Amino acid sequence: MIKYRAKTKMTTQKVKRAAGRAEIKTYQQAGRMIYRIARNSIRRKKNPKAHSKPGTPPFTHTGALKRSIRFAATDKDVVVGATLSEIGMVANLHEFGGTPKKKKRTTKYRNNWKLQIGGHGPIEIGPLRLVKRRNQRVLSRVYFAKLSTANMVAKSKAIAADAEAMLIAERLEDDEAIAAIYGDNPKYPPRPFMGPALIKAQPYLPSGWRNSIKNS
Repeated sequence: MIKYRAKTKMTTQKVKRAAGRAEIKTYQQAGRMIYRIARNSIRRKKNPKAHSKPGTPPFTHTGALKRSIRFAATDKDVVVGATLSEIGMVANLHEFGGTPKKKKRTTKYRNNWKLQIGGHGPIEIGPLRLVKRRNQRVLSRVYFAKLSTANMVAKSKAIAADAEAMLIAERLEDDEAIAAIYGDNPKYPPRPFMGPALIKAQPYLPSGWRNSIKNS
């Protein structure tokens, strides 16, 4: 008969630390995968009148929607989606559809307008067209001009607030705000991009936990 003795040692804190590191790493991997799938599903279209079919991921015209997607992980969970500060509520409307609520925008637009004779400022808000801005040609609904008369100065001052809001909305690709300035209230069809990204990533997520504590 063979006799032996065994000695065990509990390293609870060490295991907890290893589990915490593994969880953060695994959640980061999951977030990065969903983030990439969502971004890659959004195609860029230069034509601002081009819209994707309802039920498919939306197009982006300036890249703002793709850039707004972020992910952040802790040892408890991971959050992936478009940030409100960068794109407003337009991402939510694309994802779920619906009619936007009109609201007062508080974001400021940094301008160098001089609303006086001899200065320059917004002179009209009209249809989308190519305009010159800082030696570049861009698509915008806000037209600028040198203010050479008192009437032009008065007109520029009258539309300055709406022009500022329009420029912010164009930068954010926020159709909701653009429509509000025009006095419209459009209904968005669902064009989800985050939900489908999660569904596409789901089959690969469990494998991220395999041997995660052992390898951490």
